[in-house]
Amino acid sequence: MIYSITITIVSVVFIYTTYNLLNKYEDSIDKYRDLQNEYKQFKDELESTYNDMLEIDRLGAFESDDEVGTIFKTLKEMLYELKLKFID
Repeated sequence: MIYSITITIVSVVFIYTTYNLLNKYEDSIDKYRDLQNEYKQFKDELESTYNDMLEIDRLGAFESDDEVGTIFKTLKEMLYELKLKFID
């Protein structure tokens, strides 16, 4: 009799913990997929922004000797570094 009760209690605890771990695992998988999607969106936006910057300055209209040109050049360099880090 004691043996049956012990086995029943152990079984219930085992089932509960297994169910709980399964739910946590599924939640972590969902969060991982969300992060993958956010990373892909970030990567695509970064690449698009970098290409837009190259298109804006395709004629070299922004001279680096004035304030606007210096800021533009700095932004372009920063985007290039981000592109190397996240895209290539």
